[in-house]
Amino acid sequence: MALNFHLNSVFIPLLLLPILVALAWFFYRRTNPPISRRLRRFLFILRAAALCLLTFLLFEPVLTFTSTLTEKPTVALLVDRSQSMSLTDSQGSRQKQLLALFASSTLDSLAQRSRLRTFVFADDLTDFDLGLTDSLALTGQGTDIGSALEQFEKKFDPEELSALILLSDGANNLGKDPLSVIKRMKVPIFTVGIGSPEGERDIRLSGVLSPSVAYTGDRLPLEVTIQSWGYAGVRATVILSEKGEKLAQQYVTLTGEGREQRVGFELPVEKPGLHDYQVSIPVGEGELSPENNDQRFKVKVLDSRIRVLLVAGGPSPDFAFLKRTLEREKDVELHPLVAKKANRFYQGRFPASGKDLRKFKLVILLDLPRSVIRGRPERLLSEFVRQGGGLLVIGGEDAFRGYTKSPLANVLTVTPRSGVSFRSGEFQLELSAPGEKHPVTLLSEDPMENQRMWGELPPLAGVNRLEGVSRKATPLAYCKGPSGDSLPLAVVGSYGKGRVMVAPFCGFWRWDLVMWGIGKTNRASDKFWQNTVAWLTVPRDLSPVQVSTDKKVYRSGEKVNLQVQLYDPLASPLTEANVIVTLSQQGIKQRQVQLKDCGDGRYRSQLSKLVPGTHQVEVIAWKGEKKVGQGRGEFTVDQYSLEFQQTRANYELLKRIAYHSGGRFCRAEGFSRLLGELDLKKQRWPQTHSVKLYSYPWILALVLGLIATEWTVRRRRRLL
Repeated sequence: MALNFHLNSVFIPLLLLPILVALAWFFYRRTNPPISRRLRRFLFILRAAALCLLTFLLFEPVLTFTSTLTEKPTVALLVDRSQSMSLTDSQGSRQKQLLALFASSTLDSLAQRSRLRTFVFADDLTDFDLGLTDSLALTGQGTDIGSALEQFEKKFDPEELSALILLSDGANNLGKDPLSVIKRMKVPIFTVGIGSPEGERDIRLSGVLSPSVAYTGDRLPLEVTIQSWGYAGVRATVILSEKGEKLAQQYVTLTGEGREQRVGFELPVEKPGLHDYQVSIPVGEGELSPENNDQRFKVKVLDSRIRVLLVAGGPSPDFAFLKRTLEREKDVELHPLVAKKANRFYQGRFPASGKDLRKFKLVILLDLPRSVIRGRPERLLSEFVRQGGGLLVIGGEDAFRGYTKSPLANVLTVTPRSGVSFRSGEFQLELSAPGEKHPVTLLSEDPMENQRMWGELPPLAGVNRLEGVSRKATPLAYCKGPSGDSLPLAVVGSYGKGRVMVAPFCGFWRWDLVMWGIGKTNRASDKFWQNTVAWLTVPRDLSPVQVSTDKKVYRSGEKVNLQVQLYDPLASPLTEANVIVTLSQQGIKQRQVQLKDCGDGRYRSQLSKLVPGTHQVEVIAWKGEKKVGQGRGEFTVDQYSLEFQQTRANYELLKRIAYHSGGRFCRAEGFSRLLGELDLKKQRWPQTHSVKLYSYPWILALVLGLIATEWTVRRRRRLL
């Protein structure tokens, strides 16, 4: 035991004490009336003691007692409960090996000479009672040793733990590298390898590389990765199927050495929709784990590339420029028509039926008078938009002529003028408030950069004056007319299921040619037309809530990355919303999750610990108290677990963990010897007890007693 004494200040009390003693001596040097020297000395002592003790208390003295507490050392036992621990290999059942270790007398001895804490882990870490070993379920869908060590580190102070014992097959398949975690830990880790590290007879379909989206008419490229052990020279069949129907098959001669072999497929896709494919390999004779012989994956097949019909009233610089721009887009299949006299075209003809017209997703009318499409074509075009097609009407000298009496008058988002509407000149485009955020006119995510890019574009060469704009339409851009009034230059709206945009201007070829001439690029122009085509070809019934996952099919134990994209009615990203996701399976609600706002209308979350099967996702989004919309999606968690992807025990990893942490590695049969050789020293913890002397009432009573005694003696002796 150690005893320490502490004052707020040492120098000042040492300086004051002699002064106070001298004052007390001076006070009793002579008395009136005179008293005996013995009594005078007694009163001096009382006065000096009271003054010194009072001064002593003013500096808050603290008396500290330090002792040492001795306890048993703390040892932690981490047990792998993943599915791979339930396998049976050349060394027998891994589960039986684990239960035998639990029942060993050396473990009981360790529990008696230490404070033993037991935990189990797979893709998480939880406490475990060694008395319940018979009920230990080896059902973890992944092994994340790094995360288990990281969580464990948060539970204990570095000085609190003497040793950590890890029982595992080392088949780590999730999370961080354990070696990067143990660099921060200051505790020796003793690893015990369970299972056989030797190669078993096994065939594993370890991966399928496939695009998530394809187009009808394409040949879907697939690459299947296979590994095998113990089947060298065996000819295996790789089968590609959908809903039990065999679509294709390939043959491969297995190496049997664990080396990756790749098998390629090229699958023609004709039908649009979501296709659920399966790749499988027949189970080999004596194979250890048939669960890893197949994988499922999904591919979304879309209609062919965006087919655009460009109908021009005649050859012009604008037509040549727009044609070149759209032909550069790899996702656009352009069909140009140029009108000549007598309602004919230089090459080709306008679709004769609604079926032919619906082969296109977008129709562009460039400086086209009504006379070219009068009658059946304009009626077909009106029905085309009503059923979901896109329509872009671009101005020019002959544009909008005769449209006031056309069926298209109800389709357009504007009211054309009767007679001549075209005006030539210099017209500088400016964005409206909605245009600053609309996807058509959003050239850059940075608002300042977006304004700069539009401001750099040269003026247009002409505009068409309009009679008015529909109340349901949205003007995105305008310019100043000769009289100072605002003339709309880009108006968007809808008709039926389709989207419509009117751009009553011409001379936009300048946005390309002139920009190159002044030492800049046509980036702004290309981006504008890309946005225009993309927005017009997005179905108007697009849900404001789009649900997606990074995969359609997951292995058991994998984490699911869920994303929700929110749009406003104009297909602009919707931010700062509250997005709630409900997961259910076979109509039974499993859990509810709130997604994180990642900006630009994207909301994300990572889901884990999902049981195999198809999971339904229901999303409801709120903006304040207003419901924005709701959406649905689904994904599948396959029965094939990550735990059966690598069936051999990974002793090398366990050895490296032990080496880098200052511990040791042993096989299961060396467990008892390892525990017996553990050098566990009793832990000593210093304990400190402080006594604040100035807070004790008996010390104050002592001071008052000294003063009272002096006063009593002086009163009896009638001292002045």
